[in-house]
Amino acid sequence: MSDNVQTDNTNVKVTPEAAEEIKRVLAEDQYVGKAVRLTIAGFGCGGPQLGLALDEPEGNEADVVYKSEGVIILADDQMKSQINQLDGLTMEYINDPARGKGLDIQFNKQPAAGGCGSCSAC
Repeated sequence: MSDNVQTDNTNVKVTPEAAEEIKRVLAEDQYVGKAVRLTIAGFGCGGPQLGLALDEPEGNEADVVYKSEGVIILADDQMKSQINQLDGLTMEYINDPARGKGLDIQFNKQPAAGGCGSCSAC
């Protein structure tokens, strides 16, 4: 890990079920030891839309490294700003007939809806 990378273990929480699923997928696809990078894919009325990617666990010099349940999460300055502004985030694994299955990422404090409150009308 680069000397410039900051480690923060307080603002990002990965539930045990999510950690188990992440580790399973990484092992299944032969990516053991990789980190999960959180990215901002865009913004909507409900706040940032997030993306996930795999990366080397040491990250880049400007990254913040979050560790939770044995999973390494990387975030750049823009993502770190959103995490701090919205009091952190929680990543959980869902397996629900109505919602499907996969990772669900929620900010601990949801952003206020912008404009008129309806994205299609703003």
